[in-house]
Amino acid sequence: MSRLNNSLRLLGLAGLSLIGGACTAPHAPDPYPLISQPMETRPHPDLVESAYKAADAMLANLGERLDPLGSLVPASFVNQDNLDQTSAFGRLMARQISSRFAQRGFGVTEVKLRKNLFVRKDSGEFILSRDLQEIQGKNRAHAILAGTYTVAENRVYISAQVIRVVDRTTLASTDFSLALNPDIRLLLSSPN
Repeated sequence: MSRLNNSLRLLGLAGLSLIGGACTAPHAPDPYPLISQPMETRPHPDLVESAYKAADAMLANLGERLDPLGSLVPASFVNQDNLDQTSAFGRLMARQISSRFAQRGFGVTEVKLRKNLFVRKDSGEFILSRDLQEIQGKNRAHAILAGTYTVAENRVYISAQVIRVVDRTTLASTDFSLALNPDIRLLLSSPN
C-alpha cells in the first residue's frame, strides 16, 4: 500500500510540474491583437511647416543659380484651372514660401510697398507672361516666385517654382499636397 501511495504521490507531483511548466512556458502572441481604443488619426501637417519644407526643397535645388543678393519677387499662387484667380490660400502660400527665402538670406522684394506696381486690388500680385519684363524693370527683380494650386476632393496640390526673369527659365521647383482640412477649405473659398 505504501508503494501504491508513493506511486500516486509521484504521479501527482509529475502532474503538478507539468501544469506549472505549462503556466510558465513562453506564450506565442495572438496573431490579431485586439484594439480596445479607436485608432489615432494623424494630425494635418501645419501649413507654415509645409510651406517652409517646399521653400527648403527649392533652395536645395537652386544651388548657385540664383544670387542671394538679387531680388526675388513673390507672386500670388493661382488656381491652375483659372490663372487669373487666386484666394487667401494662394496669397498666403506665396507669402510663407517667400518668408522662408528671406530667412535663408535671399533678398525678397515687398511689392506692396512700392508705387509703380502691378498689383490687382483685392486679388494679389499676378505675374502674367507679358508683364515679366515690366516687373523686372520696375522692381529690379532677378527672379519670380510663382505657383499654382489644384483643388481635388480631399487634397490641394501645389506646384511652386522660382523663375529667372531674364530668360524665363525655371531655376527650381517643387510639388506637394495638403489635406483639405477646415482651415484650408476656408482659405480656398475666400474671394479673389
